[in-house]
Amino acid sequence: MKSVVMLSVVAALLSGCTSWDLGYRWTKAGVAPQQLTLDDVQCRRVAETAGKTPDLVVGGVVDLARVNVEQVQRVTAYDQCMTARGYARARSTNG
Repeated sequence: MKSVVMLSVVAALLSGCTSWDLGYRWTKAGVAPQQLTLDDVQCRRVAETAGKTPDLVVGGVVDLARVNVEQVQRVTAYDQCMTARGYARARSTNG
């Protein structure tokens, strides 16, 4: 039982890691702030639908793993969308 609780805690911590702000921002030479905002919103919409996995109705650690997989898929889809639009990720100067 102790190992199940410990595994749940580790999975919860790992699932939160992908959503932390790591101090990055998207840049593109000559782009207006309005265009960056538009591209950001459109890529977020793409990412929202990318991370769908079936709900297994099991709960516990399985759900934590499923949510983590969804988050990774969403982040990857967002990154690919922004890169396809010509943006590059750069370290934020005000982090």
